[in-house]
Order: sequence, then structure tokens, then C-alpha cells
Amino acid sequence: MKRVKRLGLFLLFFLMCLGIFWVVLDIFAEYGMPWYIILAFSFFVAVALFNWHKFNPRRLL
Repeated sequence: MKRVKRLGLFLLFFLMCLGIFWVVLDIFAEYGMPWYIILAFSFFVAVALFNWHKFNPRRLL
């Protein structure tokens, strides 16, 4: 059940990022940016936001 909840939250983050970046990057799409780059960028931003609570900046030092 916890896995289903996490998957649902991730899909929510992904759809939110996809919607935001689709609107913002639609300007660049007019100049020839393909739709799958927007989709991939939204996916990676959603993964980054979803795992942000696990980020520990001390590991970078």
C-alpha cells in the first residue's frame, strides 16, 4: 500500500511538472524543440523534487 501511495504521489509530481514545463517550454517548441525533450525534462525535475527530502548537502563536502 505504501508503494502505491508513493507511486501516486510521484505521478502527481510528474503531471504537475509536465503541465508547468509544457506551458513554459511551449515557447521553445515554436522554435523546433521536440515534445519528448519537454517530457524527459519534466520527468527528471519530478524525480528531483520527489527525492528532495533525501538530499543531504553535507555529502557533497
